[in-house]
Amino acid sequence: MCAYCMHTCSLARVRVASPFLYPPIAPRLRPSW
Repeated sequence: MCAYCMHTCSLARVRVASPFLYPPIAPRLRPSW
């Protein structure tokens, strides 16, 4: 798996684990997959 994909997955995982750290618009910026 490419480093970019792993980085994106990591960010998505953190975003899902800590939704309170992001503004309400964050879900719209999240990748569809």
